[in-house]
Amino acid sequence: MASGATRQLVGPGLNTLGLAGEFDTVVAREEVTRGKPDPELYLIAARRLGVEPERCLAVDDAPDGIATTRAAGMHVITVLAGHLAPTGPEAAASGSARGQALRRRRQRGHSPARQRGTQGLGGLPAPPDDGTRPSHERKEMPVLHSTNNLHVIEPPTPSREGIGVFEYTDHYTVFHYGRMPDQIPGKDEAICRMAHFNFLLLEDAGVATRFRRLLPPPHPNRIDFTLARTLESAAAAPGPAPSGNRLLPLQVLFRDQLPAISSVHRRLAAGDLTPADIGLDDAPPAVGEKLKRPLIEYASTREDVNRFLTPAQAQALCGLGHEQVKVLRDTTLTVNRVLTRHAEKVGLSHCDGKADYLLTGDQQLVLADSPGTPDGSRLMLNGVHLGKQVLRDWYVESGNTIPTGKLIPDGVPRSRWPRPTPCRPSSCR
Repeated sequence: MASGATRQLVGPGLNTLGLAGEFDTVVAREEVTRGKPDPELYLIAARRLGVEPERCLAVDDAPDGIATTRAAGMHVITVLAGHLAPTGPEAAASGSARGQALRRRRQRGHSPARQRGTQGLGGLPAPPDDGTRPSHERKEMPVLHSTNNLHVIEPPTPSREGIGVFEYTDHYTVFHYGRMPDQIPGKDEAICRMAHFNFLLLEDAGVATRFRRLLPPPHPNRIDFTLARTLESAAAAPGPAPSGNRLLPLQVLFRDQLPAISSVHRRLAAGDLTPADIGLDDAPPAVGEKLKRPLIEYASTREDVNRFLTPAQAQALCGLGHEQVKVLRDTTLTVNRVLTRHAEKVGLSHCDGKADYLLTGDQQLVLADSPGTPDGSRLMLNGVHLGKQVLRDWYVESGNTIPTGKLIPDGVPRSRWPRPTPCRPSSCR
């Protein structure tokens, strides 16, 4: 048995299946320094069995695993849905492409997250969902009032990244409220597939991400992610002050266009912002104007409402060096360029978006958000919003706006906030 999971997971799994003691050797994650698609797991297993790799027959159920066995020089079979599946080059193509992306990451100095099989995931219980509770089971990588769920498989430590499963849901949020009373059927799988596509698109462009793999059916709305510690959990750990393997408490915003509802217009009108502050010419931009060059802004993420920060404040908040700040900005510009170009290919306008990052133990910045989806980007088709702005507009126009702009500054506990009025779909068409 050669598994990318830890013995803490492999042991109980074998016991549950009645297979404990049936294997001559078991190799788990703790015993290797490189995960799939690197062949180290399989080569160690073969060495312990005293068998040459070319005389081994491996059984694996994922493209990465197929690519791994071939890299080890082994024969391989796989069984999917009760049938033998092809294991030729075409079957390993996606695994090989993923391996190339991981090798590019190593060349940039990033230690890739270990790949793992599906054991332990099929029976993951969904967390209680009452529409009001924080959506994460643990605190390794929370997003305040998120509409998605995070299942922690292996928590991160000061010396090692963790593993989590991100479950996309049909929930949405507006006005910083948290989960609204309605759901959007099919949103979970649609956003998950968009995120998966965009992760691969970005990795092909050389952007390191925390993406590991899209889980197979029956979980079309789940993705394996690399987990890092939050600033709070890292600071609470014993030892010296945290320097790496942590999620940055920062959101990097990128803007290509400024539609009417962009906060830039409001802040310019209120005098909270000047064109020079965000790299514009003296004249304020026109509504809907496509900018000559993207705007990059920074905001905090560990507060009820994101607070805009100057570049110096962002650097101080995250404890980054000058070169790391440059990498952060350059990477964000690459993310924006890739997503904007793809949107244009399919006839959409990618007006703005956001990116979160984690800092690895070897001080490399890795994209830690689901990029380019309607949850995180403002997408439009011929001037029409393709996202939750449609729902936000309904709440405003119907007089049902949630006054979070007053509730949050006044310190009103969320338990005392008024419940939102359910949205009438016919009114949003």
